[in-house]
Amino acid sequence: MTRARTAALALLSVLATTVGGCGKSKPATILLSIHNAGTATLPEEIRLNVFQRGGPLYPETRLPRDGTLVPASASLLGTLVIYVPDPGGELRLDARGLSQSETASQGTARCTPQSGRQIAVEIVLQPGTLPDADSDRLPDSIDNCVYVSNAGQGDADDDGVGDVCAGSDAGVLGGARLGSACMIDMGCDSQHCVDGFCCDTDCREPCHTCRAQPGTCTAIANGQDSQGDCPTESASSCGRTGKCGPNTSCALYGDGEICAPAACADSSQSTTAARHRPVPSQLRRRSGGTAHGEHALLAVVVQRDPARGVPPAIDHCGCRE
Repeated sequence: MTRARTAALALLSVLATTVGGCGKSKPATILLSIHNAGTATLPEEIRLNVFQRGGPLYPETRLPRDGTLVPASASLLGTLVIYVPDPGGELRLDARGLSQSETASQGTARCTPQSGRQIAVEIVLQPGTLPDADSDRLPDSIDNCVYVSNAGQGDADDDGVGDVCAGSDAGVLGGARLGSACMIDMGCDSQHCVDGFCCDTDCREPCHTCRAQPGTCTAIANGQDSQGDCPTESASSCGRTGKCGPNTSCALYGDGEICAPAACADSSQSTTAARHRPVPSQLRRRSGGTAHGEHALLAVVVQRDPARGVPPAIDHCGCRE
């Protein structure tokens, strides 16, 4: 028996054992040939997923069952027969070539089994992975909900559109309901994917999120982390703290916050001791001739008294709003 024939039978026996036989005198079968593109790495094993409309038919089937794959030829990795117990609609096939447990190549195919007949299908593994917009490991070409992750491919009403995409008439390209996990706007019926959830609005206002109540844009409470809406600025700037303030604004450092240590030089001591009071223009920090930032600091210079020494350091400051 040739090496190619042995490899083909090995693949056949794996899947035949997995499905447990046809159970019919004239079953619907698929004769699947898996090829390797000339530039693709020779895989050590293949993982085959077969989906029918309602979900997985044969998930994550390892070929061969044990050990390392022995190719049938330079380009043909193997041939196997897939038994289809209920040939009522289209099948989607995904094959991944693995090398050192990582996906090195991938290929897909679609076919419609016919009762009592065998049809031939071919998959060619291409280098790397195929486009997968929602990162659910199902390539876009066979995904029944392209922009919303649904690895199980559930389709309860058997209409060819994944359940998570059933919120509108967008078909496999969108329609996820409010509160569904998402990655891009196109995956949502509302066309708003915010903080990883399909949201009722674009939720662009500062200190708002769609994560607290998935599907609904709500305000972030005073004193809570802004979840990226407000930058965290240094205390010396007397600017924003990174948290949310009252009325969904960005919180600022308050009166009495230590913004910088006092510093002494020669016969004077510089501090930053303003407390939210008007700052004379000649004392504001300047950059390019204008007041530095929205919250300018007041620099106070205290002269040394030779008889009494340097006065105690003043290390608290306020901010000018």
